[in-house]
Amino acid sequence: VHDHQSKIDDAETQQEIKSYLAEQAKDHSEINKVVLKDAISEVDGIYLSIEIETSENISVIDAHMIAEILELQLRLKFRDIRRCIIHTRPNLE
Repeated sequence: VHDHQSKIDDAETQQEIKSYLAEQAKDHSEINKVVLKDAISEVDGIYLSIEIETSENISVIDAHMIAEILELQLRLKFRDIRRCIIHTRPNLE
């Protein structure tokens, strides 16, 4: 039995995801920085761990809304995403 599922080139996919996250950060003034903490490619899909640094003048609810929107946009663009964990934290500088 031939498996038609092709394993994604991790480095290429990670770079695509990082570029996409950087674009999204530019589009949202409330986001200071988006960091791809981890991207693991498994047979059943991609597992992501992302950290969003938000500006200090944003509420926790708004930060979570941004995280949810970002996850939806990621899932639309990268269909192979199996699980996406996004942590939000305020700017601590």
